[in-house]
Amino acid sequence: MTDKSTSAGKPRLSPAERDRRHALVRGYLRDAEVDAVIASGFNAFYLTNGLPGENFAILPTDESTPLTGFVNGRHIADIPVQTLLDAQDWVTDIRPASDFVHSPMQVGDTAAMVGRIKELGIGRGGRVGVDAGLSHLVVEQLSAALPGVELVQLADVFISARTLKSEEEQAMIQEACRIWDSAVESIRRFARPGRLGAEIVHEGIRAMWDEGADMDTWLFLSFGKHASQNPAVAELCHSREVQRGDMLTLTAMARYGGYAGHTDHQISVGEPSALHTAMFESIRAVREEVLSHVKPGALHSELTVAYRKAAQETPFQFSHHSQIHQFGIAVPEYPGSKHRVKQEFVPGKQEQPDFVLAPGMVYSISPTLISADGKDTFLGGTALVVTEDGYRMLQKHEIEILVTDGA
Repeated sequence: MTDKSTSAGKPRLSPAERDRRHALVRGYLRDAEVDAVIASGFNAFYLTNGLPGENFAILPTDESTPLTGFVNGRHIADIPVQTLLDAQDWVTDIRPASDFVHSPMQVGDTAAMVGRIKELGIGRGGRVGVDAGLSHLVVEQLSAALPGVELVQLADVFISARTLKSEEEQAMIQEACRIWDSAVESIRRFARPGRLGAEIVHEGIRAMWDEGADMDTWLFLSFGKHASQNPAVAELCHSREVQRGDMLTLTAMARYGGYAGHTDHQISVGEPSALHTAMFESIRAVREEVLSHVKPGALHSELTVAYRKAAQETPFQFSHHSQIHQFGIAVPEYPGSKHRVKQEFVPGKQEQPDFVLAPGMVYSISPTLISADGKDTFLGGTALVVTEDGYRMLQKHEIEILVTDGA
């Protein structure tokens, strides 16, 4: 939640951005011929800019009717709802609802949402959209309480709306990337032999908080004599001590105002080995080849093909987890049907749907190489936004192997 007290000079999302989003989503709702949509999770955040304890939001298709945000009842117990209304400038109708998120043992009910739908005059013959985040229990209760109202799955509406980032969104993501760049330097200074992985993670998170990151900001850290970028290894490294000669691989999940800063860096404890140096030089070449294909009108598949072809020109292997994807509020994100290319269905084919690059798409491009023996993984993180004439970097930190002296 970016509230009215955001520090001077820091980017924030304006009511004009709210109006842009609501108009965009309402256009999709009219196309789907629904009277309103119920959003949850990141989709609710997209409409409200985040409310404390938020669980759902209802956006009517009618432009003259405001959005309603629903928060867990506990979040406005013993305080007036005006407290939340005064703290932000996006939502003018906030109501309590069951604690679906914070009370997993509580069955909860949809009475508050049902009441709002009835207030909107949506009855028998009406159509209400729902996103993919609503549980079966919620949908079941809505169906029982609203006989004759058709519930329509509209997950693609929000995926499509969130695909192209506005200038304000890009500024939020760029600030999250700046926060991460600063934290990388703090981690480089802090990481030493004998430090536990958990201590280094804590230092990185503190450094991001000091720069204004959200409280739920975090990072992955994998390390060892063999370079690795893997969530399971990162978890195991929490209780391990760093040793001289280790290679640290950092993956950012910095967050600012609900938006992610997402890229990767590697830090050598002592001078990097000949293998790691060679892998990194190959990463540079592969990355440049992939970036040469980033432009409006290109297909996403062109990036992955360029990655694999360039990787095959090196002494190393490509990774099936190519590390080329979009991000924004969520990591990763994928575009909606508006940007997808119609493809022939091939049974057993596991390729993701292809799509066309367009200005406003925010990408993490971290092409990955694996050593010939499969023991080391190297990558070069890049965060960028597709522009009218190519792309613009969202990070200032150059890709390089950072070195801590290992003392």
